[in-house]
Amino acid sequence: MQEQSWKVTLPGLLCKREGQWWWEVKLPGEDQARIRPLNVPAGYDPEIARKAAVTMWEQAVVRDGAKQIILDWAAKVERFKSQFLDKLRHLTELVESATAKAQAEASARAEMEVRLNAVILAAGFGSQAPAQQTTVPTPEALDSPVNPQADVPHPPEIEAHPAPSELGLCECCGATGIPTADLERIDSGQFLCPDCLHTLRVAALQAELDALAASLS
Repeated sequence: MQEQSWKVTLPGLLCKREGQWWWEVKLPGEDQARIRPLNVPAGYDPEIARKAAVTMWEQAVVRDGAKQIILDWAAKVERFKSQFLDKLRHLTELVESATAKAQAEASARAEMEVRLNAVILAAGFGSQAPAQQTTVPTPEALDSPVNPQADVPHPPEIEAHPAPSELGLCECCGATGIPTADLERIDSGQFLCPDCLHTLRVAALQAELDALAASLS
């Protein structure tokens, strides 16, 4: 049978071959054109063959569109997954950094407390030892023959006043008449009275606290 062909508005070329209509075309989603049967007998009008070709084209468009949609959504899912993992890693880093910072701050506070206690003790503001307890003899002990002085009345205590040679001068405030036992030599070699020594220790404590605060900022 002689082959006949007609040009149509559709892409490609319609032709009669082997008793039916064929269509040579590259459908959407294909890389190259190929000839395919339209399942329309060759005795049918070309318009029927054209409608069959249109149907085949529409089906190819739907398939290709669905394929593109699936590919686009797959790409979007991959991008979303990548962004989510990036944010998750960033959040994990923030949590780890915050945890490390909290641990460092807790360690710094503990170290500051230790150093502060050491400074307070060094400055003489620590808890002082309890006063030495004086044992008072019981009446039975006073009446015991082991104490021969039990019946001897004790003379009244006379307040001892330091001799003039036992008084000194504070080399800081210039106060005079201070018992030498109350004067204390500092690193510079000066003798300070209790008030000046207390003021010096408070100033040293404040300086140490300022240094600690600066090191933690």
